[in-house]
Amino acid sequence: MGASRAGAPASPGLHYIHSGSDSLGFAATGFNLMTGAATRLGEFNGTLSGLTVSAVPEPGTYALMLAGLGVLGFSAKRRRVNSAR
Repeated sequence: MGASRAGAPASPGLHYIHSGSDSLGFAATGFNLMTGAATRLGEFNGTLSGLTVSAVPEPGTYALMLAGLGVLGFSAKRRRVNSAR
């Protein structure tokens, strides 16, 4: 899905061009209705300095947390039923 700098990709959209150790490049292309060809609309080439990426929990983490809360709720309910006897 990437494109070289020389020409526009064959399909419209946002295409990855390149990355280095601290640089990133994307090209936006659109579809020309008159000619039927994809044309380059613009591109971004820049550096990402001071970028902070926060961790995103995996879905399994949420499932494990919900299972643990379920076990706690079940045990609390069971204690309440046993103490009422």
